[in-house]
Amino acid sequence: MSDKVLLNNAKSFDDFDDEFELLEVIDEEVTAEVEPLPEESDSCISSLWLEQKNRLEIPLVLLDSKLIIRWRNDAFRAFRETEGLEYNGRPFHALFSSFADPVYRENLIATLKNPESGYGWKDRVVGRGQEHRQFVADINILPLEYKEKAPEWYLAVITDVTEHQKSIIKANFESILKASLLKDEDTGNHIKRVNAYSQTIASELKGKYQWTYFVDNPDDTMLVDDDFIENIGLLAAFHDVGKIGTPESILLKNGELNDDEWAVMKEHPANGALILDSHPVPMAKRIARSHHERWDGTGYPYSLEGDDPKWGIPLSARIVA
Repeated sequence: MSDKVLLNNAKSFDDFDDEFELLEVIDEEVTAEVEPLPEESDSCISSLWLEQKNRLEIPLVLLDSKLIIRWRNDAFRAFRETEGLEYNGRPFHALFSSFADPVYRENLIATLKNPESGYGWKDRVVGRGQEHRQFVADINILPLEYKEKAPEWYLAVITDVTEHQKSIIKANFESILKASLLKDEDTGNHIKRVNAYSQTIASELKGKYQWTYFVDNPDDTMLVDDDFIENIGLLAAFHDVGKIGTPESILLKNGELNDDEWAVMKEHPANGALILDSHPVPMAKRIARSHHERWDGTGYPYSLEGDDPKWGIPLSARIVA
């Protein structure tokens, strides 16, 4: 077996033969019926593996040739599973929101079928785990056993990198925040208060308020949950990061701004959204872009109004405002 793993390198999906039926599985709804398991679902695993499988602290999932879950260890149960749901017999892709993108799913399929990849695949994905909290994980899918030169079983090795990813993102964007504060009169205490107030308001809305925001993602529907509360408690501080592009003569001017100066000042929400465009949490960009919008449509920069699902003000920006 080759140990070479190719990362998402498939260029075309048109030449794949009909016998590869994984596409049919991937296209199933998450709520698809659970397939019955074979009587000996662990038959492909050695006796040594049977002894050690649940002692490993790394989440492991055994998949058949169609990427249907056939077994998972205790570490995976603790990492991902929700009480009351059956996971054996479900498509592996249903566990991770990254696979909602059909092109991404097809890339997975193509790579696992490609002998040049060693029939393996790995990448970083996102999903929802215990208590519906968002996670980031590195997944490495390896072939375990072959039948007629094609893998019959796969092992998915999952590494939770959520906290590591958060720490890197926080460090990178905090440097941007510090740079923006050098040009503004906002103090560190002001930033802390905005974060604290925003988090407190969001906490009061937990489980009570569901909102939809279409500008970035037509399927972007969210209930105020622990992730929302945690994120706004950190990202509210970035609401004025766009002022890094505003001249100091305007930011620090004593007295009222003239019309031209005010027009320049009004550009900072759009500038902030541009700066935060690469932030992995869309809330950062939404807060920066819309925190000066007003319920009656008199705000700026886009005169958004109310909470209309398509053209309204994002909840996170309304809280910060």
